Amino acid sequence: MPYPPRFSPIDKYGDYRRKFKMEKAAELAEQKRTEAPKGRS
Repeated sequence: MPYPPRFSPIDKYGDYRRKFKMEKAAELAEQKRTEAPKGRS
């Protein structure tokens, strides 16, 4: 392979990164749910 792998198979912080990503996605979904719908007036 001319290039190194994109991610290391020994990823110390992978669990933390994935947990943070899921929490952020849930937060954004909740924010969209509570946001007032923009309809035609």
